[in-house]
Amino acid sequence: MEKSRKMGDSAEASRVVSLAQSLLAKGGALESTAAGEKINRSLLADALEQHIRRKMTGNLLEASFTAKAAATEGLANVESALNKTAGGASPSALTELEVASLEAIIEVTGRPAMRYQNGGVEIPPSALGENDRWRVLVATARSKINQASASVGRIMVMGSSGVAENIGTGWRIAGDLIVTNRHVGLLLLEKPDSKPLSLNIDAAKHPFIDFSATDNTASTNRFDIAELAYCAEEKYVDLALLRVGSGTAALPPPLALDWEAESAGSELAETNGATPRFQGKEVYVVGHPFRQRRSEAIAAVFGTADGLKRWSPGVVVRIGSDEPILEHDCSTLGGNSGSCVLTAGGHKVIGIHMGGVEVNDFTDRGLANVAVAFSRLGSHPAAEILRTGIV
Repeated sequence: MEKSRKMGDSAEASRVVSLAQSLLAKGGALESTAAGEKINRSLLADALEQHIRRKMTGNLLEASFTAKAAATEGLANVESALNKTAGGASPSALTELEVASLEAIIEVTGRPAMRYQNGGVEIPPSALGENDRWRVLVATARSKINQASASVGRIMVMGSSGVAENIGTGWRIAGDLIVTNRHVGLLLLEKPDSKPLSLNIDAAKHPFIDFSATDNTASTNRFDIAELAYCAEEKYVDLALLRVGSGTAALPPPLALDWEAESAGSELAETNGATPRFQGKEVYVVGHPFRQRRSEAIAAVFGTADGLKRWSPGVVVRIGSDEPILEHDCSTLGGNSGSCVLTAGGHKVIGIHMGGVEVNDFTDRGLANVAVAFSRLGSHPAAEILRTGIV
């Protein structure tokens, strides 16, 4: 029998259940989408099968049969999970397969993590739920998404075995500067615990950033990382700047930043005098998620993240009141650390993703995805550096 999840995972599982319920209740583009109407089960089964098949390798006939069986099992797990929680069971009582199946449904119905083919983002394959609007976004703004995505790269080091290892994500801001998280930058150093003025890149690690890490890449755009130019000290400002050296081609264009607080969302007043409700804006994250699944059965349902570039849309769900942070619900994993959060309308960066709160050991996901909100940095030294490109 599949083991139940630990009680400590209840908050993360609650998030998954809540988001899945919300997306499943929003109808699909291929049928009537009256308010509150649920997605057609047959369409959902087909979409989940296609989702699984794209993540499988091997003989096409065998993969097709296995994908159909996995989709059937996945839907059964979803129904089991939702029935349990509807009956009053704690989300912590859900099995690993049930939560993994809910995660797959979330991708199919509105929070996908799309791959790139030779630098071009793929369109969400399903029009179910909120994926309908993401299909429209990609169809109408693909060139702008691709242009912004080209400035995002995978940060790697050479491991002791001589094999390149995924560390995180970075993106170009100005000149030879790359923005990433502090916790990513520290992994490149000789002495990560040193004082800021003595932070030296460990040459033995041969760190580099690759802007061309997508499927079927036709050319390479890779640069050595020469220096940790800046590192914020505050825990809640998880930001660092790297300086690159020689490369295999020209640097991609710098990304434009958006400093307006309203670009992330705003408070909407309630007519009955209740506490204002936050209405978040549509955003997307570009990064390089990486994860190895512990279970082959779960990998068949949800797939693996191999460190290649992904485009993940979603919305801002909260802006911090006492710290410069924003929370979003885009699909992200561990390797997304350092990813840029861009507005869906203007394709400008409003923050840098720094991970999940209360990260679950099994899924590598958190109760919420947290990013440094540039509009809330105020007079912090990082703001001036980001604005001017001068360290």
